[in-house]
Amino acid sequence: AREAGVAVSMTTNASLLNRVDIPEGIGDEIVMGVSFDGGTRETVETIRRGFDWDRVIENLRSLPEANRQRVVLAMTVVRQNHHELLELAALADELGIRFVNLQQFSPNEPQHIEMSLSRSEWERLQADKALAASSYPHVTVRDFTHAPSQEPKRAMSDERALAMIS
Repeated sequence: AREAGVAVSMTTNASLLNRVDIPEGIGDEIVMGVSFDGGTRETVETIRRGFDWDRVIENLRSLPEANRQRVVLAMTVVRQNHHELLELAALADELGIRFVNLQQFSPNEPQHIEMSLSRSEWERLQADKALAASSYPHVTVRDFTHAPSQEPKRAMSDERALAMIS
């Protein structure tokens, strides 16, 4: 991939990292996104049923430091976790992880719309992002969210998406 100039990335919940042999040089070739939807055990284990906080933290700590430099903690931002950005940035800093990505939640079912952030919640998230930048200068928080409109928009249907790419 390196010779071809292709970026390689993978996403994992990091629960099985201790069961694979991660080559020492992986940090030069791959970005590993770790789904980590909150900054506290309680929130993450509530959002991600079956998530084992201790195992994932242990697995991330066991990565060689060079590999941890290429890990991105990815948080899908919802009402349950938007207030935990500072805790997640602190955890990333403690683990030697340099990047936190914030992903906007896109509801695809009407019953999920209430999980989307209100404008005031989004504004708090932006304030917390600025505070995280000053409090944890070695951690970069990349924001892939956008301000909510007055009404949360429903994600397009699978049929419409398929029609667009066909």
